[in-house]
Amino acid sequence: MNILSLIVLLTGVNFERRIVDGVTGEPVPYVQITVLPQGRTFLADSTGYFSLELDQPAEPLTLKLERIGYRTRTWTGNADDLPEILSLFPVAIPISGVTSTATRLKTPLPFAMPVQNRHIDQSLVQSGPALPLSRATGTLLNDYGNLATVSLRGAGPEQTLVLWDRIRLNSGLNGLADITLLPAGQIEQIEIARGGASALYGTSALGGVINLITPEPRQRRLEFSAGLASFGTRTAALTATLPGRVSWLASGDYFHSDNRFPYPDSTGSIRLRTNARLSRAALLAKSQTALDARQSLTLETHFGISRRGSPGPVTFPSDSARLDDEHLLVIAGYDLLESPAGRVSTRLYHCRRNQRYHNPDPYFTANDTHKLQNTGMNLNHEFNRIFGPLTCDLLTGVETGYEQAQSTTVGNSIRLNAAGYIESGFKTALLQLMPALRYEILQNRHPDAVATLGALSPRLTMTLTPHPLLSFYSGVNRSFRAPSFNELFWPEDPWTRGNPHLKPEWGTGYDAGIGVKMPGGALRLTAFYSRIQDLIQWVADTSFVWQPVNIARVRIRGLELEPEVEFPHFGLDGNLTLQECRAESTLIPYRPPLTGSASIWLEPLRLPKTALRLQLSTTGATSRFANSTNTDTLPGYLILDLGISLNHKINLVSLAISAGVQNLLDRHYELIRNYPLPGRSFYLKTRLALDQ
Repeated sequence: MNILSLIVLLTGVNFERRIVDGVTGEPVPYVQITVLPQGRTFLADSTGYFSLELDQPAEPLTLKLERIGYRTRTWTGNADDLPEILSLFPVAIPISGVTSTATRLKTPLPFAMPVQNRHIDQSLVQSGPALPLSRATGTLLNDYGNLATVSLRGAGPEQTLVLWDRIRLNSGLNGLADITLLPAGQIEQIEIARGGASALYGTSALGGVINLITPEPRQRRLEFSAGLASFGTRTAALTATLPGRVSWLASGDYFHSDNRFPYPDSTGSIRLRTNARLSRAALLAKSQTALDARQSLTLETHFGISRRGSPGPVTFPSDSARLDDEHLLVIAGYDLLESPAGRVSTRLYHCRRNQRYHNPDPYFTANDTHKLQNTGMNLNHEFNRIFGPLTCDLLTGVETGYEQAQSTTVGNSIRLNAAGYIESGFKTALLQLMPALRYEILQNRHPDAVATLGALSPRLTMTLTPHPLLSFYSGVNRSFRAPSFNELFWPEDPWTRGNPHLKPEWGTGYDAGIGVKMPGGALRLTAFYSRIQDLIQWVADTSFVWQPVNIARVRIRGLELEPEVEFPHFGLDGNLTLQECRAESTLIPYRPPLTGSASIWLEPLRLPKTALRLQLSTTGATSRFANSTNTDTLPGYLILDLGISLNHKINLVSLAISAGVQNLLDRHYELIRNYPLPGRSFYLKTRLALDQ
């Protein structure tokens, strides 16, 4: 044996390859690569390069390449035959089974896990992500017309964490994330992880986590879209992407709606909804810079501004109240691919929000302003090791955050937090265990009070995959929600006051499910149960002053059913959620026992450059109570939407035209008592794209 052979035997051979788009030839960043049969998983860098260290240059090798938006590819052969360039071909739908929200580990998840990837349908004229969220499993939309929040698995909207590219959107002021302000045109997909997740993300993740993911500069493209719809609605968007060593994306989105729609009042008379106008504009800029084959920098800036009326409930309407919002979010990231088995990821972020509520009404005069800022850092280190048939993944991380609210209502309030967490995965061909643990310290500061609390949040999930088409899932978690600034520090007046001595809400959750895949379809069934202690509710004391207190216990249990059928020219997907949400002896308001949605699509024409699609969608819920004493019942509803879209490509130019009817049967309904929603509406949208 010569010296060179000995060196190769002792140190192994390092292969460096690149992954590119099979259509454009541009690099595809952050492709997930799995080495089979060992199951070792790692990521390509932001320029598509990856390194692979092997014992022998002629070693038999199987690589599985996965990337959301691309068709999965498997390559098999000897290592020295591995091409210098590997191509992935794009698809119109996200890859199922790969998620970045249900786990911080970059690993594929079995189908049985309660996770959804929903692609934003840009053919629709929509004000934000409310419509696709309302059709997702286990979600409840709380729509006040010009303000909307979302919740998961019977939890409240302040108990559901909403992220923008994994950065928290929930406000420390009230604990809510207003999804009306988010531009649908700048969201590529939505990842929904149902079930408590404080072990990964800290406070507010009792019901689950919703991650809104923006597009990436994957290919050289210029796209313009414009749309019109009923009730004075119009939209426009322009997006440009330029991949390369420094990849860029710039996007602008505009939305306006008068929202003057008819609705029946309590006597059956038809009235017109007024002061519900919404205007919103948003700018998004992203860059990804490859420093070398292993290091990359990312920068994202999102700026939004909105002006909207605040019509209030129809029982006490307001003709002149206004809500003005401005926000700026900056995210900077650094990624280091230490080795094929190790990666370091750092994110710094800063978010500013300015909010103003102005009501000149002489009986309800208000002029409130809120200046909010949130600054934080996240550092993760991930690596994996293979011990025979066992693959071990380990992620450790730290987070720090500073949140401040300067408000005319609660004054100057500050929240500091620091957390450390660990998540691991132990995987064989049959079994996967994923324990996680997070400890967080939060301190709330106010001129009148200072409070510090510590929170230990564990989680354990287990999946069993006896067959590639069959998987089982079970999990247990303990999660919490810290009180908001409004609940802690609301100023004292003759009617209300805050409570600086509030404790966090704590919940323990259990779920289990089965996932079955079959030719042309799939089915997932999940059962869940959770108990929440120290629920915060506003109650009146003996002097009839309302104050938040930890008084209630909540029990939530339910079943989720998710069928899916897909053939070359026909498809169907849907979901049903059966649940009971009980606080002590009464049912929680606005939690219908049965909710569901379904979508059927048909493609009568599919050619290499032309496609015609028809789609019928429905969303519904049974009746539910509208008050805590269970004396006021809100009727159920069933809404039908019908749409048609035509896509045609001529050389480098793609044209898409879509039209449709929402609320086809013109149903009058409410999600929140005394806040009516629009009846039948029509839309037309066109999209023009130039690919280079």
